[in-house]
Amino acid sequence: MLYRVSRSLENCHTFRGPFVAYTLYTQVSFGRFIFHLTQRKLWYDGLPVTLKPKEAEFLAVLGERRPEIATRDEIIERLWMGSASDAALNQTVYRLRQTLARYDSSAYIETVPERGFRLAGESPIDAHKHRPDALRPAFSLFQKAVSLYRQRSESAILQAIELLERACEDEPEYVPALETLASAYCNAGVRLFYPPLHAYWRARTLIERVITIDPSSSRAFATLSTLLLFFNANRSDARLAAERAILLRPNGSVAHSAAVWERLSRRDYIAALTQADLAVTAAPASSHSTALFGTALYMARRYDEAHHAFETARALDDNHAMAIFYDGCAYAMQGEFRKADETFAMIGGSDMSTRVIAARGYVAAKRGDTAGARRAMSTLRTATIPSHVSLCAVQLAMNDHAGAAATLEHALHTREPGLFLTVVDPMYAPLQHHYPALIAAIERGRPEQCDRCGTELKIRRLREIHQLELCWDCRRNARPFYLDGISHDSKATS
Repeated sequence: MLYRVSRSLENCHTFRGPFVAYTLYTQVSFGRFIFHLTQRKLWYDGLPVTLKPKEAEFLAVLGERRPEIATRDEIIERLWMGSASDAALNQTVYRLRQTLARYDSSAYIETVPERGFRLAGESPIDAHKHRPDALRPAFSLFQKAVSLYRQRSESAILQAIELLERACEDEPEYVPALETLASAYCNAGVRLFYPPLHAYWRARTLIERVITIDPSSSRAFATLSTLLLFFNANRSDARLAAERAILLRPNGSVAHSAAVWERLSRRDYIAALTQADLAVTAAPASSHSTALFGTALYMARRYDEAHHAFETARALDDNHAMAIFYDGCAYAMQGEFRKADETFAMIGGSDMSTRVIAARGYVAAKRGDTAGARRAMSTLRTATIPSHVSLCAVQLAMNDHAGAAATLEHALHTREPGLFLTVVDPMYAPLQHHYPALIAAIERGRPEQCDRCGTELKIRRLREIHQLELCWDCRRNARPFYLDGISHDSKATS
């Protein structure tokens, strides 16, 4: 039987049953099922499975006692306070097995003659005893890549991608490396370190693979939410993915961070700040979570509070580009243009270079430096990876509202990341006043596109949100890039 342990093993407490004290974990997995013990909810491949209350309670007893046997007397005591017959228990077991069989024919509920029942699989404590992660051949590469990725600079992220590609070549089924590689591609594409169309395709392919291997991967669903929102402006599916990420790991900062952006895209600032607060609480020493909290305050136009959050984030990491960038944006919105320009100048190297050029062009226009603003626009138009979203900000500062709207009309039909930001970022406020129809179109999201080539699709197939959507040509000819070797294909298509 296939059994995967939930990554939320730290979320556990001691439960004292009628006969013995044992550890109660937040969730248990069996096959492609995940059962949340405290919420009494069952999921299959991320989709909810309807259970009757007695069936859910019976499954909870087996999950809590796993790998031990839950006796008939114990189960009857829990489900019916001791006042039920064996026939009632047998009927509950029969209905639960029938429900599970509609999704998976494997026998996960074992009957132990004359004793009781047991849930197939190992206990969470014993699940990894045969192969510690630290002894995996790819683990050393994975460690180095994670260390680099946490630096979040352009060079560090690109180096992390190279190491993670090698790790995935060595161990194609190593979920943590696949998860991190998908997240790194997403980050590189959003920040234009990597061509967005290729970054999106690689990340989506990896996410589908991760969730197929491990449907309990909260991080994969969180990355999927970010991809759907930033690259497709698809708020509805982004919300579903973020909700699944939080359900799978309620105390995970990554899941709550994805939910922050989804709530911001709806201009639900109170909910976004709540999710940002949960992310900071889950990872209080994380400069990224703290910077994201400040970003939510900035989007909500609470600039003084945002400055305080960014100051804290920079105390944790004085080179955190997102904290510095949005701190400068907050100063610009307050009319402190000199201070804003000085803040943008602190971002080193090419980190977030496109966004920084646009922000400094915006400030130049607001200060009356027309030549400086035009230089910024020229640089943005001739960039290797153009950003119409960034160019639009400078055009708005120069009061070229018609030009800004035309620029965004083009971005609606590409896979350029961050289009939804034009709806929520105060820098783009004039658009909401002069072009409400364009804002409404951005809120509806981009037309359905092929995940590989970006061709607009006329018909959308019924599928799970993590499954790839391809046009007919790509469906016939394209293969996931990792099948021919990740590094080789990466060099060929970059």
